[in-house]
Amino acid sequence: MDNDIYIKIPKGFKLPEANSTKPRSMYLIKLQRSLYGYKQSGCMWYNHLSEYLLKEGYMNNPICPCIFIKKSETEFAIITVYVDDLNLVGTPKELTRTTNYFKNEFEMKDLGKTKFCLGLQIKHFPNKVLVHQSTYIKKVLKHFYMDKAHHLSSSMRYFRLSAIGALIYLANCIRPNILFSVNLLARYSSAPTRRHLNSIKHILHYLRGTTDMSLFYSRESKQQLLGYADAEYLSYSYKSKSQTWYVFNYNGTTISWRSIKQIMVVTSSNHSEILAIHEASCECIWLRSMIQHIQESCGLPSIRGNATKLHEDNVACIAQIKLRKKCEIDVQQIRSYNNLADLFTKALPLTTLKKLRNHDQHYRLRRWRGENGLDGSPFYCLHAAAVVEEEEEVVSVTPKSSNLTSIHALWRRRLNIFLSFSG
Repeated sequence: MDNDIYIKIPKGFKLPEANSTKPRSMYLIKLQRSLYGYKQSGCMWYNHLSEYLLKEGYMNNPICPCIFIKKSETEFAIITVYVDDLNLVGTPKELTRTTNYFKNEFEMKDLGKTKFCLGLQIKHFPNKVLVHQSTYIKKVLKHFYMDKAHHLSSSMRYFRLSAIGALIYLANCIRPNILFSVNLLARYSSAPTRRHLNSIKHILHYLRGTTDMSLFYSRESKQQLLGYADAEYLSYSYKSKSQTWYVFNYNGTTISWRSIKQIMVVTSSNHSEILAIHEASCECIWLRSMIQHIQESCGLPSIRGNATKLHEDNVACIAQIKLRKKCEIDVQQIRSYNNLADLFTKALPLTTLKKLRNHDQHYRLRRWRGENGLDGSPFYCLHAAAVVEEEEEVVSVTPKSSNLTSIHALWRRRLNIFLSFSG
């Protein structure tokens, strides 16, 4: 222990006979080693683990201190650390050697190929990896009694406070296509109304129909990092604030995204776009540094010599940036309808939403009752989520007569309200 920590005497612990005459509340126990759950425990465990790994020849970098890499002439191993959860990637011989090291030094369980990690479900195929959170979505739907709801094709409406935490977690982990909706509606969390209750139901309806949507990570190594940035000028109009969104793809699949409200009051749409490019550039520098560190440590081809293209649809921004010298980030113009960042700065029509979602490499796992299945039983096959012709639309199961009755009642209430104000 690097600090002196004292705890109360646990029940059942016997005091020495010389001290048994005084009340137990007068005594404390000094810890000699850290206990699970204490504030210092995580840091002390990391220090102990990193000391052992560095001694065994692993290297890490301040840019990504939780990633350890060991490289030999023909073998390499990468270890990612999240507290006491470790994931290993590398060549078979080095992974076997690393696993034996851990078993000799620590009490650990070898769970085999990673299928579930930190709420993410991972499916391995011969030439790809799919990451999704269908189990988590089903738990959220069941918790809010929405597991029997009919799904919707779009997620853009309002929300309720009681579920915003679950939706933020989901949007940050695997579902960037709902991030703008959740981010926009979280601003009203201090005073939710009935409209917000209807809004969370709308988002859950949408999730109900897309529980199997996942991100597709190909095993092909194209070594291409692309960025998209956008801003919505005065989207938070009554406080004169704008919205920033950026997204980065590596080998065609999204790896980093963010949607935030700008803290500055901007004077024009050009100003808001410049701030969006600045936020995206900061993230780009960190991503490039981490990717270069992993590639160079493992002896893989590096992206160091290639500038990362950052796409932006504002002509004025492009004109200003062209006056500066190019470095590791090359800002290029892109049409708004091809800008992935548009997906998360404003509400979009359904066809545009599906088109951009397809570019975002979102895929769905559909059950397939056939002989040529994948990954064991039950059988699954890949299905692109954003194909407009094949994705079913919402069909009301309510009879038409009931629909007409409800519409008539709605307009009658509106007419009564209008007459009361008119009178």
